[in-house]
Parts: sequence; C-alpha cells; structure tokens
Amino acid sequence: MTKKCYNEHMATLKQKKALGKIVENHGNVSKSMREVGYSENTAKNPKNLTESKGFKELCEEAGLTD
Repeated sequence: MTKKCYNEHMATLKQKKALGKIVENHGNVSKSMREVGYSENTAKNPKNLTESKGFKELCEEAGLTD
C-alpha cells in the first residue's frame, strides 16, 4: 500500500492572488494584499503573509526567492 503525501502548508487562493498582485505592483505587498481582499489591519502587517509557510512555498515554486 502506497502512502500519499500531501503538502500541509499549501498556499491559499488569496495568497496565490496576492503573489500575482505583488508582481503587478512591483513588490508593494500591503497594497497588493488590500487589492485581493485582506483586511486593512492584516495589510498593515505584510509579514503575516510573507512569512507564512504556504506563501514561502508558493514563491519558491514560482522561482521568486532570494
């Protein structure tokens, strides 16, 4: 029996949309977060998004890491 492995830190749809907007907005994370529906309070703390495991993995998959 083969055990399936699932990524437990998958990026959310909102995180995926935010990444696209961040690219469009030339790296302006807070503005991008607001544009995809994050609350104003959350957008004021962009590390909530950029430091999440799902978002980091999404950036790696897109080739957008340092």
